Amino acid sequence: MESSDVEGAMEHSSLSNCSYTWALNGTSTSSSSSVEDHLRISYNIFVILCSFLGDTTILVASVKYNAFSMHRSILAVIQHMAVTDLLTSFWCTIDLINDVSGRKNLSDFMDKVGYEIMNLSINVNIFLTAALTTIKLLMVKYPFHARLWTKRKTHMVCATIWVVCILLTILWQLSKDVLPSEIGKSISQSIRWYDLISGMVVLLAVIVTSAGLILESYRVVTQHGDRLKREGLLTVITTAGVFCITMIPAILVNCAYVLGYCDLLDPLKDVYFYTIRINVMANFFIYSLTVTSFRRFLLGRARLLTNACCCSSVAEENVRIRYRSRADIERVERSIRTRQNCGTVV
Repeated sequence: MESSDVEGAMEHSSLSNCSYTWALNGTSTSSSSSVEDHLRISYNIFVILCSFLGDTTILVASVKYNAFSMHRSILAVIQHMAVTDLLTSFWCTIDLINDVSGRKNLSDFMDKVGYEIMNLSINVNIFLTAALTTIKLLMVKYPFHARLWTKRKTHMVCATIWVVCILLTILWQLSKDVLPSEIGKSISQSIRWYDLISGMVVLLAVIVTSAGLILESYRVVTQHGDRLKREGLLTVITTAGVFCITMIPAILVNCAYVLGYCDLLDPLKDVYFYTIRINVMANFFIYSLTVTSFRRFLLGRARLLTNACCCSSVAEENVRIRYRSRADIERVERSIRTRQNCGTVV
């Protein structure tokens, strides 16, 4: 009787911890070939470069150069989403180091830190995407009220999302490490259910608000003859579409976590690995294609960089010519002095 209870407890413990162990090393320890390993490493490098360079460019362009000609509330949400993508790329960097080094260089503490940062950033990004589509829908439906919205109020809403997600992450850690086992298991299971239900509700909210945004925009254009900014609509709808594509594997993985079917994680792990990173690097390309002012900013900076490189090469060539001319003059002067000493010049 005691042995069966112990086996049941061990089985329950293994099922309750399958999400953490799989998220840390389950996606890389089952690689069957070096080709898959190299593909995974190359993909991680590409995602990290796109995220660090792209999201940093988005933040600098929006804060310092005002390169986004869109509503200030939408711009504030975009800035917070760029921060979440940078945090997720930090986890991708830890995962990349582990893949390259065979999971020998980084400690378990760094793995746990990267995993919790990833969870936090993804949860915040989920709610920010829902806020983005909702704000855009309200702007189209109530354009006069939207003029009164300030960036400060939007930042306060985004800060509230950050605080709630941080508190949930801390509660998750307490349930695993500090609280008694029975209380910790109940809280941990509740948080898993919360992740699943909130993910499904937010995904449904994004789909509904995006559809409502399209219908409301069509109604405004056809009935009132008003002209809407297409680039703002395309930006929000494209961002929501990419978000929905990346959320479906995550919801399936959460279902496997909650129900305790760790065996179902194997077919989903590769899809989850590649799709969850699409949302990290996609925003820069979306804004470059759909926001004209941001595209002009990028083209202007690229032109300045090209001109700077060309000017530096021209300057180097002028210096080279100047030194070559000076060498020729010195050679002629030496020749003249030699002839004078020989008495050949009168």
